[in-house]
Amino acid sequence: MTDEQSIHATGIEERMSERIFQKYGRGAAEHGGNLWDHDELWLIEAALDEVADLATYLETLKEKIKEKRSAAN
Repeated sequence: MTDEQSIHATGIEERMSERIFQKYGRGAAEHGGNLWDHDELWLIEAALDEVADLATYLETLKEKIKEKRSAAN
């Protein structure tokens, strides 16, 4: 890894660490209790909901990029 890549990776790690901490706090407030105390099937369902959100966001972002590229041409 180059120095430039190392700096880039460290920046990503720092930003994601803060984001995870904030998201964890929101989830704890919303769902209550300890994450590790939740039922295994609940954890799977919650994770699948997050995956569905991710897919929705990525597809929407892709559409917006395509629209901007079409408008630019």
